[in-house]
Amino acid sequence: MRFIMILLLIFGFAWADKHEGDNHHYYKKDFTFLELSDTQKVSLKQILEDYRTQMRNYKQYERNQQKQKQDIFLSNNFDASKIIKVNQDLSTKASTIEGNFLSKIHKLLNTQQRKKFVNYIDEWEID
Repeated sequence: MRFIMILLLIFGFAWADKHEGDNHHYYKKDFTFLELSDTQKVSLKQILEDYRTQMRNYKQYERNQQKQKQDIFLSNNFDASKIIKVNQDLSTKASTIEGNFLSKIHKLLNTQQRKKFVNYIDEWEID
């Protein structure tokens, strides 16, 4: 039993050792892998605060739009074009927020950082 425990412990250290120096992106919406300068970090903080505010507003708007969709569905005269319009409005608003955010990030990052960031761009897509 001791032999198995020691063997597992050795394999555990060997596996952990392999990944210790890797510069992988581990957390969703994490920017540490970009190795930002102090100036970039300050700018990024403001960009993220603006983004969070816009997302809070969007989520409230989305809840209101969902309520509107429910009301449309429950009405005696269902109009599919109204549902389509609500969905289009939601999509447009989400696309605008995402586009503005990515535009700011693009201006902030240098070419090498953009190459790294593009691998995680889908994390910033608004569902």
